[in-house]
Amino acid sequence: MERSSGAAQFELAEMLVKVSDDPPVELFVAQSGGPSERALLVVHGGPDWDHTYLRDPLLRLGGRWRLIMPDIRGCGRSTVGLPAACYTPDAVVSDLLSLLDALRLDAVSVLGFSYGGLLAQRLVVRAPARFRKLIIASSAIYPVPDDAYDYWPERGQREAARQAAWAATSWTAQRRSAQQPPREHGRTCGGRTG
Repeated sequence: MERSSGAAQFELAEMLVKVSDDPPVELFVAQSGGPSERALLVVHGGPDWDHTYLRDPLLRLGGRWRLIMPDIRGCGRSTVGLPAACYTPDAVVSDLLSLLDALRLDAVSVLGFSYGGLLAQRLVVRAPARFRKLIIASSAIYPVPDDAYDYWPERGQREAARQAAWAATSWTAQRRSAQQPPREHGRTCGGRTG
């Protein structure tokens, strides 16, 4: 039993769900009971965290909502140790859509927290019919309109300074100045070259 202060008690079922064969990926998922028509897919932040920091605040929804809280690939108790090229936002989106298929959920609401907010947006763009509601928390909503920060002159100054600092010290700038061609990584993920 999980308990949240002030929340009713209920159980979270924990399981590993296979979501990909190439490469082989299993997601660790904690799931509450609740109506399937009120399923809420919770995508944690990170990208190197797991879902557990979101359990306590979200347990209050248990019973009224069917909470689905996976650890994305490379995080928590989900598959780790894949080649670096396998850790992309598109791969995570594919995993999460496969998870919904495995759980036999046609349409859910999705809550994306922090980095999970960016992933949640990609989910909705890739498969809009699969999502009833999109909730973004502590994240950015992209694309940001060009005039979004016009009222904040200090941001323009800070952004210019940041870009200048990165341009002066980045590996890309050093490589360009040395006239070196980009390297091929040669690692593969699902038959693709990284």
